[in-house]
Amino acid sequence: EGPAYTPDDEAAVYRRFPSWSPQRHMQLDAPQRRAVRDLLGLATAVGGITVLPKLWCHCDRYWGFLRDCRFPMVPKMKLPFGCPQDALYDPTRWAGKKLRWREHTFLANPNV
Repeated sequence: EGPAYTPDDEAAVYRRFPSWSPQRHMQLDAPQRRAVRDLLGLATAVGGITVLPKLWCHCDRYWGFLRDCRFPMVPKMKLPFGCPQDALYDPTRWAGKKLRWREHTFLANPNV
């Protein structure tokens, strides 16, 4: 349920990069991208479907001005935040590559 990095890793990155820097997000996104890559590879190899881990964003995704990695209208939004797959990846591209996946909440659905 938690991120793919330790609290010490996060603290080191937070000391190295200021709050407004997208480099914070990039450094802490790298371990979760490696985990997702490995999960997709494993599921593809065995003909399965990847259930993604909960994904974390340290910077919001917005095609305009951000202030401290947040939308200007929510300056106090807590970072990091749990974010959907399409905040980090392009689902259209995944579909084109025939990748099979479900969001991290899939197994909590009572209909499963």
